[in-house]
Amino acid sequence: SFEVDEDEQEIELTNGVFCNGRIHWCGYGEESLYFDVEKECLETMPMALPSRMDAPETCRYFSESRGVLYVAVTYCMSVCLEFDVFEMARDYSEWNWKKRVNVGDAVNAFPELELGCIEYYPGFSGVCIIGSEKQEEPMVVVWADGKIISFDFRQGAWKMLYDLGP
Repeated sequence: SFEVDEDEQEIELTNGVFCNGRIHWCGYGEESLYFDVEKECLETMPMALPSRMDAPETCRYFSESRGVLYVAVTYCMSVCLEFDVFEMARDYSEWNWKKRVNVGDAVNAFPELELGCIEYYPGFSGVCIIGSEKQEEPMVVVWADGKIISFDFRQGAWKMLYDLGP
């Protein structure tokens, strides 16, 4: 771990994301770190996210797609089927809210999904942001109820990618 400033906020240097020649780590405080591979130096970047929900965060999923950093944030709620996606500005000045994704909407496309059945447990995990094949807009990939599903930002539609079966 690496301590930042007087707040003694720890940042675990695990699960780094490589983007634009830098290894980035997701923090939960005001700042986080990235390592510039070419310059061989450690730098700080903002990690404070705009407040989007009246509930505490549960988890952050850190991703990269086409040279852009993303963070998906889940929240501690009695029935939590939504998460917010934030996009880092290209100049690393701030995180901008991009979209709220409702995994519950996937049930409309796939009625066999059993989500939100256990209180305070979303029934999904492994949120990852990837590049869409044809558009510049990213796609969200989620592990939900034994299935891998994706949400296309541009089309606003869910798609089944893989079903492990019962």
